[in-house]
Amino acid sequence: MKCHPENTSRRGFTLVETLFAVAIIGVLAAIGITTMVGLVRSAGNSKDRRNAQSVSALYSSARAAGATFSSSSADKVGVVNELIEGKAGKGVLSTVRFQLPGVSATEVNSLVRYLEFDNNVGLLYQAGSEN
Repeated sequence: MKCHPENTSRRGFTLVETLFAVAIIGVLAAIGITTMVGLVRSAGNSKDRRNAQSVSALYSSARAAGATFSSSSADKVGVVNELIEGKAGKGVLSTVRFQLPGVSATEVNSLVRYLEFDNNVGLLYQAGSEN
């Protein structure tokens, strides 16, 4: 009596087939992770640019309303921190508070690389600037 009939079909995958499938999954995962890292970095840069545009516009509005800054205008980090805390206008605009909501202190160093100081205008947004 035979224990194993000779004409049975084998079920399952061979070791080579399994290793090949694992290798393909590894390559696809590596491509996906690289793409995801690039997307996250791009999203962070876009957020910094948007925040820098907001800082530039808010700074101009606050200065036009007569707000004064204790930081020198060339100290971009200091000016942004003052805008995060909020600045009041002068005269008829004394009840208006110019404040930059939603920007954390850790984001300030990232967004100031898109700001330049101009003696005539103040803080300007520079889209291509990466200093």
